[in-house]
Amino acid sequence: MNKEKLRWGALIFLVIVHVLGFYGIYHIWNLPTLEMRITLWMVFWMYFGGMFSITAGDHRYYTHHAYECGKLLQLLWLPFKVSSFQYRTHEWERAHTQHHAYTDTALDPYNATRGFWWGHILWILHWDLRPKLSDCPERLRNNPFLKFQDRFFIPLEILFAGIVPCTISWLLGIGVLSGFWASAVRVMLQGHATGLVNGYAHTFGTQPYSVSDTSRDAWATLSSLKNCAQSF
Repeated sequence: MNKEKLRWGALIFLVIVHVLGFYGIYHIWNLPTLEMRITLWMVFWMYFGGMFSITAGDHRYYTHHAYECGKLLQLLWLPFKVSSFQYRTHEWERAHTQHHAYTDTALDPYNATRGFWWGHILWILHWDLRPKLSDCPERLRNNPFLKFQDRFFIPLEILFAGIVPCTISWLLGIGVLSGFWASAVRVMLQGHATGLVNGYAHTFGTQPYSVSDTSRDAWATLSSLKNCAQSF
């Protein structure tokens, strides 16, 4: 993996996410009180659903296979996962598996020894080992939900991050754009909350169990709905 090669597509994506996210905050702040409250509730529930799909789904189930779950829960994860804009699930699994296999080395995608900002977000600009679903473990490549997600990923992102929130906000009587800006704010906040686990929890906090790597216990990572105990 050539971490020094800049992925311009990723850079443009991150710039767009932050421009839309910060303008979304400005837009929501200037809404009438009732509309602002409804929009903030949309942000909250999309954020909660998205973080749950990443934490319970991509992280604990698909990557670590820490428990068994039924098809209904996997179906529930799907819209929140794709609207999070955090790679396809099998790509997320590959990055995290590499992180555990090669923690704090050059092969660790979010190698914390390169600094907080690298682990938090900058690694995204350089990570170039995204696998095909067909090259992943059997339990992933034969999963019908991941097959569907992989095949229709971009249309699903547009549907669940754009069309659905806008439709919901229109039905709630707060206008189409409020749903769009709520989705934009949620994507930005959720991305940074996930980044805290890779950056903050490997830079700040305590190490009550091990000092052999950079993992730490940090309460700030509760924003990602993940365990705050990162120390192995």
